[in-house]
Amino acid sequence: MSTSLQVSDLRFTEAARGNPIDLPFCNAICAAANDLSSRSDLRAVLVTAEGKAFSYGGDIANFVAKLDDLPAEIKRMTTTMHSAVARLQRMDAPVVVAVHGICAGGMTAFVAGCDVVVSADSAKFAAAYTGIGYSCDAGSSVTVSRRMGLSRARQFFLRNQTLDAAAALQAGLVDEVVRADQVLPTAETIALQLAAGPT
Repeated sequence: MSTSLQVSDLRFTEAARGNPIDLPFCNAICAAANDLSSRSDLRAVLVTAEGKAFSYGGDIANFVAKLDDLPAEIKRMTTTMHSAVARLQRMDAPVVVAVHGICAGGMTAFVAGCDVVVSADSAKFAAAYTGIGYSCDAGSSVTVSRRMGLSRARQFFLRNQTLDAAAALQAGLVDEVVRADQVLPTAETIALQLAAGPT
């Protein structure tokens, strides 16, 4: 992608692991959000993910392996993850995201906080929280409710629903659904259009 219009890529690269949310991810995304939010030349951000899944959400295998230390670890994770979400939402530059495969839990919340959500027609969006007995985080009670409406978001989370791309579009969780091979080019085009527009 051309960077002449100051579109910055934010890419999730743990493809082999399904781009999970763990402590290193939370620290990295917080650092990236701090950097992006301090750039006066930035006109748009494009969020993408490598691999078959956009993200499986929280790293459950990692959680189970350290149950005794999990409360403290979750505190460390949410401190940085929540800061990242807040900083990205407060930026003047719009955030465009290209979603493919599975997008679950906290990453669904992250995606919902983006300004433009482009989804592959084969993508699925999973609530996931109640399935593991966990409360909503990553700003989901705000970002998902803002997109879907409070009543629909409540059902999504309480009933641990998974929405296909068409249902997510109808619910307002995503803005545009395209063929899987067109999700990245479409999101790139939108990001460049926004970057070229007025501030």
